[in-house]
Amino acid sequence: IDRNAPRDFANRALAQAGADAYLASADSREPRASPLHAALHGLPPLLVQVGEHEMLLGEAVALEERVRAAGGAVTLDLFPAQFHGWHFFGAVLSEARRAIAQAGRFLARGVRE
Repeated sequence: IDRNAPRDFANRALAQAGADAYLASADSREPRASPLHAALHGLPPLLVQVGEHEMLLGEAVALEERVRAAGGAVTLDLFPAQFHGWHFFGAVLSEARRAIAQAGRFLARGVRE
């Protein structure tokens, strides 16, 4: 979180506030709260898209590693120079439109299988 925080719009305090609101009084290590603490075997193929400047880059990479270690299929797409939530800016960012199109193709492949 701290390594990319200066390049992301979000920061540790914002992440902590969001986590506190989401968790209420639940334990952050609860598997239903964080997939990094869950049993990851038996999942369908996953697509993880993450920005190079995103403060959650480390968590995205760790998720990919854990899914692979559990024998799962996972695609990690790293988008250069993108920040957390860049998908929301499709009206102005070509990278967002590309990510959304890639996600659509990924989902369409799964529907056909």
